[in-house]
Amino acid sequence: MKIIHFVQKIHQSLFAKKDRQNSMDLAIQRVTQKQQIQNQLILFKTDYLE
Repeated sequence: MKIIHFVQKIHQSLFAKKDRQNSMDLAIQRVTQKQQIQNQLILFKTDYLE
């Protein structure tokens, strides 16, 4: 019984880490998308105003 409990604990911790990693990746993606949009806006402004 203890072995099963131990395995479940390991399993949970692995999945928790994976979920945290995924949310980190999503946050990084959001930031980079935001930066790309801002860069495009800057390029558009400079092209349009010149």
